[in-house]
Amino acid sequence: MRVSVIIFFNSGEHDHDHPLSAFIPGGRALGNFQPQGGDSVFEDSRASGKTKMNPTQKITFLPFQPENQVEVRNLILAGLAEHWGTLNPDRNPDLNDISHSYADAYFLVAWKNGKIVGTGALVPQADGSAEIVRMSVAANQRRQGIGRMILDKLCEYAKSQGYHRLVLETTETWDEVIEFYKDFGFKISYHLDGDVYFSLDL
Repeated sequence: MRVSVIIFFNSGEHDHDHPLSAFIPGGRALGNFQPQGGDSVFEDSRASGKTKMNPTQKITFLPFQPENQVEVRNLILAGLAEHWGTLNPDRNPDLNDISHSYADAYFLVAWKNGKIVGTGALVPQADGSAEIVRMSVAANQRRQGIGRMILDKLCEYAKSQGYHRLVLETTETWDEVIEFYKDFGFKISYHLDGDVYFSLDL
């Protein structure tokens, strides 16, 4: 079993991977996914639900590049270690070569002031849906709307590719993460083995 999303804002370890991240290598599409190029938006406030038009806080979204490997892996693993209190990198083998592991996915990277501050991936499923995984936001950048912006971008991309349903999972004890996804519009499908499974019809 793999946990696909953590909006604690950094994917997790729990004998399975954790959520909040995704990218596209080499400035090209991963598998059948076609990148839409760089996209810049301003940070939004989750509290007010409105965008803060602050030029110094501009967030740029770009497809994962191979040269992002170390920084992206470190960001996600740091979030997992913070949440679980310990970390075994061997439990997250997909992060050893993101370009290869997510060759059929759309892996998005959020940049702010020249630094990677968040990730999120969209992985096609056999049933025609797409799964959101590796959602992660840097610890010092949380509660600024970045996680929601990543989700927005992944949803927009999924719609453009003809997907009508998104799924994801997270740990059932992560109340803040669960509320984050519910506030976004995801519905709980079921609980299994300590995890909560969500879906969202686009």
